[in-house]
Amino acid sequence: MRDFILFVVCLGLFLVPAAVAFRRARHELKTDERISPLTFCAALFAYTALAAGVVLGSWSNAWPLPINHSVSQTLGVTLLLTGSALYLTARLQLRSFQQTWALRMDKLLTTGVYRLLRHPQNVGWGFLLTGIALVGRSGVALALTGVYVAACFIWLPVEEAALERYFGSNYSRYRAGTPALIPFTRRRS
Repeated sequence: MRDFILFVVCLGLFLVPAAVAFRRARHELKTDERISPLTFCAALFAYTALAAGVVLGSWSNAWPLPINHSVSQTLGVTLLLTGSALYLTARLQLRSFQQTWALRMDKLLTTGVYRLLRHPQNVGWGFLLTGIALVGRSGVALALTGVYVAACFIWLPVEEAALERYFGSNYSRYRAGTPALIPFTRRRS
């Protein structure tokens, strides 16, 4: 019962502010081409709550997964380190916290890790969360990671539509030639 309550509370702490942020961002990106500080705060709270839930679920081994300990540790640490490296590389390449969160859009990045993926931060963060869930062998943490992945599939089309409106044909060409989430898989026209 404790594990279920942890899952429901963490899910609620993510879904409520995420729904507010999504609704506001969808409107703001269409009209202002950037999100407001209030929308940013709601999104930041939502993703922080989700990450905290993954860490807490992993730490407490909530809904224990029947995975061999050495396998979960090896795979988990590998994903955690790979995800951290990818996420940090993408964040550092942006050089702006405001640009990362669409508070400001100065230029379209198509080099470095963005040459391989359109959304390397999301992929990195997903790997990192999955790694944490596996290290703790936690079903709650893994389920919350699944919620993050689902949220990405809901959010990314909104973000990409805003980028296409803002950067026009430059983004269209970039999008046509660069995979969204899985490197080395080119889109076919």
